[in-house]
Amino acid sequence: AVGSAQNNLLAAALFIRSKGRNIFLFSGLSAEGRELGAMPFLIDRHIRQLAAGKTILDFEGSNDDKLMRFYKGFGAAEFTYYSFRRIRMNPLLKLGFKLYKKLR
Repeated sequence: AVGSAQNNLLAAALFIRSKGRNIFLFSGLSAEGRELGAMPFLIDRHIRQLAAGKTILDFEGSNDDKLMRFYKGFGAAEFTYYSFRRIRMNPLLKLGFKLYKKLR
């Protein structure tokens, strides 16, 4: 967390350690913190703390172009993760779909 001289919270972030990674899960930023650049300061400080080890900082990605550009400012690399989704149909619907395919 980053605070002001008046002891106001400017920015905070939640990082979780798992299997050699520090995962950036959540952050909060006040209006004053935004003006003062508190979030870049906080992330930079965290990266400097991790630099001594072989820990990876995982930003967890984003579809927001501005946020992606912000992360790239810290040297983040873009990775594409593919997912598999299995759709399980109701047995009656599945039977109807099979009949439809055969009659087609």
